[in-house]
Amino acid sequence: MQFKVTAVDGTTVNTYSVTVNRAPLVFTSGVRDVLLPNTRDWNAAGVTLGGTQFVNLGLQGLGRVPANSIDPATGESLGSISDMQISGFTNNNDGTWSGNMSTLPDRGYNTTITPPLPAPPINIFSNYAARLNEFTFTFTPYTGAAPTAAQNQIALTFQGSTRFTYDHDGNAGTPPVYTTGFHASSSINLFGTTIPAAAGATTQSDGTVTNRMTMDSEGLVLDTRAGKTGTGWVGDEYGAGIYHFNASKQLDGSVIMPQALIPHSPVGTTNFLIDPPLNGRRINQGVEGLCQSPNGTRLFGLLQSATIQDSGSGNQGRTNARLLAYDITGTDIPNDPIAQYVIQLPRVDTDVANVGGAAGVDRTAAQSSIIALNNHQLLVLSRDGNGRGATGAPVFKSILLAELTGATNFDGTYDGEGVNGKLTSSGDTLKAGITPITWTEALNMLGKVDPAMSDLAKFNMNIN
Repeated sequence: MQFKVTAVDGTTVNTYSVTVNRAPLVFTSGVRDVLLPNTRDWNAAGVTLGGTQFVNLGLQGLGRVPANSIDPATGESLGSISDMQISGFTNNNDGTWSGNMSTLPDRGYNTTITPPLPAPPINIFSNYAARLNEFTFTFTPYTGAAPTAAQNQIALTFQGSTRFTYDHDGNAGTPPVYTTGFHASSSINLFGTTIPAAAGATTQSDGTVTNRMTMDSEGLVLDTRAGKTGTGWVGDEYGAGIYHFNASKQLDGSVIMPQALIPHSPVGTTNFLIDPPLNGRRINQGVEGLCQSPNGTRLFGLLQSATIQDSGSGNQGRTNARLLAYDITGTDIPNDPIAQYVIQLPRVDTDVANVGGAAGVDRTAAQSSIIALNNHQLLVLSRDGNGRGATGAPVFKSILLAELTGATNFDGTYDGEGVNGKLTSSGDTLKAGITPITWTEALNMLGKVDPAMSDLAKFNMNIN
């Protein structure tokens, strides 16, 4: 741009030319407050952290599953996708790729009924068995510069589902039973630990079961090691749990979690029902992220947001999410993590579109999924909760490249209940000596690689 200096009589004294570099703002663990919608241009050079370069080449395809698709095993709708894992990804050498996609369809249908006052709202949950849905797919990347109305680059074919089961009575002679998606209202002792259950009798196609195991399935790992085909782990939000399953999809063990993550109310009593608990995971903010390292030696589990005791005020105070690392070289069901870290998630201002709205951040961009690049670097999906049906437009939906090297491993120090499991000195300020995980934003799903058009608009999508 140019500007000029003039004298008081209006004559020009001098004219200056100034070049202003508007480099794209990249959010990092040091710059994590998102005050405006994150729809900016993306740097074609990508980002680098810990020697790893991550380049965003832009959105290259969409796929759809009809909303009226039915699971023939149960007659229920396929539901949403809370996590997924791709296997057998193959280059067909004809411009297409193919593979298999295993998905978790969350906990089934739920809603809130608002009766006449003064009665409180009633949350309705489904008697929905946790399961894996299986798809085959072909992917034909679209890399042209022109926009397209086609949304068929990913063609998905549903192959069926397998419901998770478990041994509810300790008797190998009786068939295992299904789980339920009912909200936890009790607890049972299973796999050598206390897990959430639905109090009373629930009936599914397997019959009527008392105190059935309840699970809000989130993170998914299919074990990639030789001889482990079909086995893996599933994360649970209700109990902040990680369960192992065998090749028949029968849950056969629980990875032991530190007491600092388990909800307690009153002190010393595990309680999966109280919202909020005195300490431990927030309700429905359990093990949302789950992944295995490529070399098969590590299992990582990440809470969706901070525990009660590690939080500050408001939703924006939930930033300190705990990451657990387990050694699985000697056992598939470890009883203690080898490392614990904390990642400070981005904080967003969801009031930016409201005239006169409150200034500053008001929400934590909680994480929804993780992938391990190696034993010390993860990709973390961090996002606001705004989507179709929300009152506000999306502000932040990005994938973070996280580096564990240099972060404090506090395993064994803040494992206990209450003050013995508290990472913060006041509010959400970490105690002195705790260095959080370093991260940099690697992929902005609301932005654009081509400055002329957003990635979403290129495929006839929008954020409204």
